Amino acid sequence: MGAGRWKVFYSVMLPMLASGLANVFLLSFIESVTDFSNPMILGGGYKTLASQIYIQAIGNYDMKLGTTIAVTLLLVTLIVFWIQKMVLDNRSYVTLTGKASRVREMIDDKGIVIVTNAICLVISFWVLLFYLFVVLGSFFKTWGADYRLVLDQYKYVFRYSMKPVKDTLLIALLVAPICGVFSMLVAFLLVRKKFVGKRFVEYVSMLGMAVPGTVFGLGYILTFNTKPLVLTNTLWILVIVLVMTRLPVGVRSGMSSLRQIDPSIEEAAMDLGASTSKVFSSITLPLIKSAFFTGLVFSFIKSMTAISAVIFLVSAKYNLLTVRVMQHVDKGQFGYASALSVILMIIVFVTVGILNVILRHLGQSSDKNFLA
Repeated sequence: MGAGRWKVFYSVMLPMLASGLANVFLLSFIESVTDFSNPMILGGGYKTLASQIYIQAIGNYDMKLGTTIAVTLLLVTLIVFWIQKMVLDNRSYVTLTGKASRVREMIDDKGIVIVTNAICLVISFWVLLFYLFVVLGSFFKTWGADYRLVLDQYKYVFRYSMKPVKDTLLIALLVAPICGVFSMLVAFLLVRKKFVGKRFVEYVSMLGMAVPGTVFGLGYILTFNTKPLVLTNTLWILVIVLVMTRLPVGVRSGMSSLRQIDPSIEEAAMDLGASTSKVFSSITLPLIKSAFFTGLVFSFIKSMTAISAVIFLVSAKYNLLTVRVMQHVDKGQFGYASALSVILMIIVFVTVGILNVILRHLGQSSDKNFLA
């Protein structure tokens, strides 16, 4: 109707993108305000709530002040989460009419292409530079003083730090299938079933996205450190906290996939005598295997790289790779920290590659998942 490209963008496309932009804002805000490791290493004189929780509770042995800061941080994130939910739940972002009259076209405006490519190239360059420096740091004799290439850091790591690597891999391999199946089950109940408290269950399943990891960790150690249920210094407290903090992504992915499947398929199976559990395992789960693998891979990767939620829960019996990296950084042993980081990246890349192969054999495209 004569509108220019910019007019179409800010009057049509931008309002339709409001939901996505709000979710990106929520995720970015919560990830930033709850970030623990980066402020601890790079913060210098700047203090954040997430780092202060650990410093007060563990460093100064002041659990009361640590929990007070944790409650403050929890209130901030929950208020932002509640505002975002209220705004989005009261608006509709569905187009009821309008049919595409032509296929998508490649943008040939040189001004847009050059600017967009330049931004992407700059971001990609800095991301790849971080990885390059980590790899180089693992081979340098002493970062900043002696740049001879040696294998001393890897010899030390393989001799003294392989237990955290094994513990982390074991925990991630336990968390991934539990979180994958549990998230699909919760998504199935929320989309396909009607029951009392359904809205409450949906909100609880999303708390892992809104509650900071340090608050989760502190809450778990206070809750499961006394009778009747003592889980501290065990493997399972780490598994449980990682499952709960990674649950929202799998649940959202499963709900999105289930809403695209006609319920009559499952109803037909139930009419033929199949139980709810049989329908879920034999029909629903195979139909949403793409979402299942999304949750599986996401939970595995995030479990391998987790630190804020587990920093309070590690022990001499079960330590994690990321926590050991943090310990080396605190001591100024950047070579050992870099070597462990390289091992972590290799494990994640190899696992993602294996899952890519599995997905291709199952007839699923990895482009639709976090595997790409």
